[in-house]
Amino acid sequence: MNKFKVIFFYCLPALLALSLVLYNYYERTQQVTDTILLYKQKVDNNTSGKSLLEDDSSSELSGTIKRLIKYFESSLVESNSVENKDKNLAEINEQSISRTLNKVWLSNTMFIVSLVLLPYVLFGSRLAFSRKIKLSVDERQQTTTSNWWMKFIVACVMSIGWLYVLNPTGRGDSAIVQYLIYVDLTQDNSLPLYILSDGMVPVVAGFLGWYLYLLTYFFSKLVHDDVVSSRVYGLMFKKFLFTYGIALIIPSVDVASAASDIVKQGAGQSVLMFFIGYFPMAGFSLLKERALKMGGDVKAEKGYLSELPGISRWQVLRLEEEGVDNMAALAYASQKNLKDGLLSMSTMVNLWIDIAQLYVVVGHDAYQKLLPRCKSASGFVKKVQDDDAEFISYVKDQDIGCAKEICHLIERTFAEKLIDYSH
Repeated sequence: MNKFKVIFFYCLPALLALSLVLYNYYERTQQVTDTILLYKQKVDNNTSGKSLLEDDSSSELSGTIKRLIKYFESSLVESNSVENKDKNLAEINEQSISRTLNKVWLSNTMFIVSLVLLPYVLFGSRLAFSRKIKLSVDERQQTTTSNWWMKFIVACVMSIGWLYVLNPTGRGDSAIVQYLIYVDLTQDNSLPLYILSDGMVPVVAGFLGWYLYLLTYFFSKLVHDDVVSSRVYGLMFKKFLFTYGIALIIPSVDVASAASDIVKQGAGQSVLMFFIGYFPMAGFSLLKERALKMGGDVKAEKGYLSELPGISRWQVLRLEEEGVDNMAALAYASQKNLKDGLLSMSTMVNLWIDIAQLYVVVGHDAYQKLLPRCKSASGFVKKVQDDDAEFISYVKDQDIGCAKEICHLIERTFAEKLIDYSH
């Protein structure tokens, strides 16, 4: 039972976010009921003998309202032509409209709840039941409260995002269209609105890419049983803000390229935003690094985490998730905080910090020269304190500097953070 409490408390921020968003959606659905009923009454009370769509004021109506009026008028004509009056056509009242819209609301709600809760349930379940996580049940339950507000905000983003995926023309207009799809069986195509929609605005396309990236990243963490740290929600929110910002400005940007005409079109912008949303934020640094290394005459920037010997891309992404995005940040990072956040790779944290400390002190070029003989700060200090003549001579011959001075600089710079090499 305690393990299920872990899952519940982990999902609680998402449940509260869903409650707020879906309640607001329900209120909007009820307003649409009144709007539909209003136009139904206008059609019933029309005694002019001509369609409401022929009035001069009809030009101000939206296409969806015109379609609604046309449906009511055709239903009224058809019902009057039937001798016994088909109740399905004649008795369109507030109750039937509300019942239909509530069915639409419920189906959309179930879809949204499933997709929003999916990452939370997966993480909460793994946190509660994984045997690889060396924490007691009480400790696991305590971790569910960390970054609570960020979990809540990300859940709000997902809830609102999926709400507008299912309602691409807005909650009100989309509800009317979905009502017509549900009741008007005479139309040729009765597929859901989000499939029938002609296009997708860049913001929604960016959200879909972002959500797909979120699931991909979360599944990677699940594979490594890396579910204790909740900093991932902060990373996901930053990623969303980046995607949202680009989506707002990209329609107004004059793209000076051969593909500008395509990108300026709605479809091109949406496709571009989808890929921007899906492309990992941390991947930009990896892509930039790869591009600089491939450019022959371009001098590559230094200090990337990929300079760490044997580190994988997944480990680089996890360090960036914890707020460590270069060698300098790693050298000064708290060993305890990193180990708490990187439980699945905590055995590597000390070594990474140790390497970064030497790298920061001597610089990129000097570190590459030192690498065959020494790769960490503690190893460098130990060799100097052991008066390793061969190593000290090597440092001097390679124009790296005075080994003893470098040793003193390491000890002064990282007096409290230097790895204990005496054990």
